[in-house]
Amino acid sequence: MIEEIVVKNVTVYDNEGINIKDLDKVNFIYGANGSGKTTISRYLNNPQESVFANCSIKWKNDIPLKVYVYNKDFRENNLGKSDIEGIFTLGQATKEQIEEVERKKEELNNVKNQIIEKRKSKNSLNEKMMEEDSSFKEIIWKQIYKKNETQFKGAVGYQTKDKFKNQIISVYQNGVQDVGDRKVLENKAELLLGQPPERITRIDIIGTENVEKIENSEQWGISIVGRQDINISGLIQKLNNGDWVNQGRKYIADTNICPFCQQNTIDLDFKRQLEDFFDDEYDNAIMQIKLMRDNYIELSGSIIDSIARLVESNNEKLDLKKVENLFADIQRVMQLNCSSMENKIAEPSKKIELKNTDSLIKQINQLIEEANQKIDEHNRIVDNFDVEKRKIIDEVWGLLVEENKAIIDAHINMISGYQKGIRNITALLNDLEKKSREIDAEIKQKNKNITSVQPAVDEINRILKNYGFNSFSIIPSTQKPNFYQIKRENGVSAERTLSEGEETFISFLYFLEWIKGGISEDAVNEERIIVVDDPISSLDSSVLFVVSSLLKDVLRNISGDKGVIRQAIIFTHNVYFHKELSFTGNGNNPQKDTRYWILRKKNGVPKIQYYGIHSPISTSYELLWKELKESDSNSGITIQNIMRRIIENYFKLLGKYSDNSIIDQFPDYESQEICRSLISWVNEGSHGMSDDLYIEWPDTAIEKYKEVFKQIFEKTGQIQHYNMMMGSC
Repeated sequence: MIEEIVVKNVTVYDNEGINIKDLDKVNFIYGANGSGKTTISRYLNNPQESVFANCSIKWKNDIPLKVYVYNKDFRENNLGKSDIEGIFTLGQATKEQIEEVERKKEELNNVKNQIIEKRKSKNSLNEKMMEEDSSFKEIIWKQIYKKNETQFKGAVGYQTKDKFKNQIISVYQNGVQDVGDRKVLENKAELLLGQPPERITRIDIIGTENVEKIENSEQWGISIVGRQDINISGLIQKLNNGDWVNQGRKYIADTNICPFCQQNTIDLDFKRQLEDFFDDEYDNAIMQIKLMRDNYIELSGSIIDSIARLVESNNEKLDLKKVENLFADIQRVMQLNCSSMENKIAEPSKKIELKNTDSLIKQINQLIEEANQKIDEHNRIVDNFDVEKRKIIDEVWGLLVEENKAIIDAHINMISGYQKGIRNITALLNDLEKKSREIDAEIKQKNKNITSVQPAVDEINRILKNYGFNSFSIIPSTQKPNFYQIKRENGVSAERTLSEGEETFISFLYFLEWIKGGISEDAVNEERIIVVDDPISSLDSSVLFVVSSLLKDVLRNISGDKGVIRQAIIFTHNVYFHKELSFTGNGNNPQKDTRYWILRKKNGVPKIQYYGIHSPISTSYELLWKELKESDSNSGITIQNIMRRIIENYFKLLGKYSDNSIIDQFPDYESQEICRSLISWVNEGSHGMSDDLYIEWPDTAIEKYKEVFKQIFEKTGQIQHYNMMMGSC
């Protein structure tokens, strides 16, 4: 079935157009001439035409059906030819043959219903998969993209949600290598994902060999004293004041006065003994430790300067905090060593032990080595910037996937489950569709044996004869097999001499047979939709009710799911035709599968209004019948006027019946007189002015005339209309 029709940007429809939604089995669209009804019927007949590029049809369960359209084009295309295509319907088939076809059709229906259910299940899984995809996309956008957008902007920045999701899935499916520590990756990203970096100079290692030799020299642990074979050596050793005596030597170089007691006690022999005690060997030893001290001061100063420059460089590759702590220790140790050296020089006989700075400097050198490794890596990256940038981008995506693997796993498993379900359903659908084609082929083959164009000819001719069209009939073509011709009683072709009313009526009868069968044997059992656009145009009023009655049977079958027609869309501008056709039951309970619309032009542009299951068409004629049904509360004069107006509207204006032609419908003189009496009575009561104060019609008389009024409809074959309007069926 069609669920929705959109018509816009064609003929009288603007770019907003109209949207006909909530279509059901039976649909009535009322609209005046020129309101755009035929455009809709033409679109439904041939939606592929380029002029309808902006129009659309929504099919139930996405299953399109064949649409059979009756409109002006149908009449022109089918009745303007000398030979009319035959309509295949079930011919002289046996009961068993028909039952076999019906069984196959029922089997086909069951398979089609299974196909519909499987498609619904497949669509449901597709919808759930889309919902899961949408939800996953939002989750990773917030939990992955937004949280990493800043630090990894050069790798993941400027993404759309769809693009980001697709990349995450792609990286996940291709497998993630070990991406290492996030902090390291962030540092590399900072280097590579911005402007191309510059090379960095390596840091020189601090030399420690010479300092280490001085600090570890044995000289600092040797007591330096004079010669032991000098007379005064015993006293100096006994007093352990050699360093003190050595310091005093400079005060007696040019004098005989003792620098200590200030007496003239220093003679040449004493001076000679002192010089012999503190001989060249002693002086050389002192000179050696002084030289080591001077070298140490120079070397340590150079080391301190080097470390100071290193600290001031703020090299980001170097752990400056550790270097600063070690630098402070080195300075302190070197200062202590220099102080100890000065003490040794002042008192050469004392033994000292210098602190070792080698381990501290080696620790700094180790930090320098580590920094140089980072510098080398940095420079390698600089030298291979494009390659490394691509690599870091891959590593960033790998990190994002690895850190959020649980979320991605859950999504992939969910999608995989849906996809597996869809594959399984698709396989079942393929089997069912294959089975459907096989059963359909069986039905078509059986139909070839039991279908014929003759039953449609017989049915059309029967209806023509029953309703007074005796001057022409439909006969099989003598020129083309399975074609029809319209012939007069004298055998002359009639297609060019038909009146407009005759042409309209016979084209509609042809359409009614067509929608029950098909132009080919294969089409007989195809499910279909019918669209009828003003079938009573140019028809006599009497034929209007014939057409409505015939079409009403079709609509009843649609509502009852009988036959191959699944839906009807009826367009009309005729109020009476609309009322006749849309009336079902007793008129009090609307049909649940019937829908109503009115198509109107507003400022020259069609607009449509939906009325649901309640018909919007109500006329003064309908109100007359309502008054008649409630006649117990009305006077006799009112009843007369109501009956007169109904007879005039229905029989005289629409049916072209005169008073006498109505009376002649009664079979005997007595009943004719009763009818004549009624007509006289209603005319008298409606055109005269009786005074209810003096004239009171007996209830029995009113009831008698109401009965004759009903018989008029019975005798003229219009009792269905009477029952419809009185709500008695």
